[in-house]
Amino acid sequence: MAALTTADLLDVLADESRRRMLVLLDRHDLCVCELVNALGLPQPTVSRHLMVMRDAGVVEQWKEGRFSFYRIDPKLPAWARQVLDALREGSAREAPYRQDRRRLTLVAERPAPA
Repeated sequence: MAALTTADLLDVLADESRRRMLVLLDRHDLCVCELVNALGLPQPTVSRHLMVMRDAGVVEQWKEGRFSFYRIDPKLPAWARQVLDALREGSAREAPYRQDRRRLTLVAERPAPA
């Protein structure tokens, strides 16, 4: 995969759902089902956005049993990490992001590792 470019990152950030996912993933490794519950979006929509972010090199995926987990790619360049940090800080008081974090804390059970 080619190195992440500013255009790649800006394309990822252009969508509100992806921004909301990145804010949640910035603090937690999450499975698709947790993101579905936190965001209130259909599973295919969440999976499609995660694929876009994975293909751009912003998140990485791994599987445990039948569950797919995602996290911010730890190999992100420092400049991209700074942009995501600014997104997290800037969104901290905005309603959709606060609601997503609250719903994430209400998720009853995390899938058990395989």
